[in-house]
Amino acid sequence: MKATNILPGDNRNAIRLTWKRPVYIQTPVKRPAQAINVSSSGILITTLDDHLFQIGDAISISIPHAITKITTTVTGKIVRITHHDGWLQLAVDLNA
Repeated sequence: MKATNILPGDNRNAIRLTWKRPVYIQTPVKRPAQAINVSSSGILITTLDDHLFQIGDAISISIPHAITKITTTVTGKIVRITHHDGWLQLAVDLNA
């Protein structure tokens, strides 16, 4: 993992670590996703574009262990949505 730069004017509180790995959204909609980066308080994921996600929604994400079959599930709140062509990024606050 490598730390990503915090840009001037960026309102993020924690340094982000690049962390690309498959994850799975459990709620509010079941679907595969990809983690982009993580911090001590959140995770940024990307998935197919869908207007079912809303800022403020509760979300749970399953994260499979890289080696074993153990899965960790984290919960949080969607705090930012960025729509792209056919996909979107969800910023999730895990302290919510």
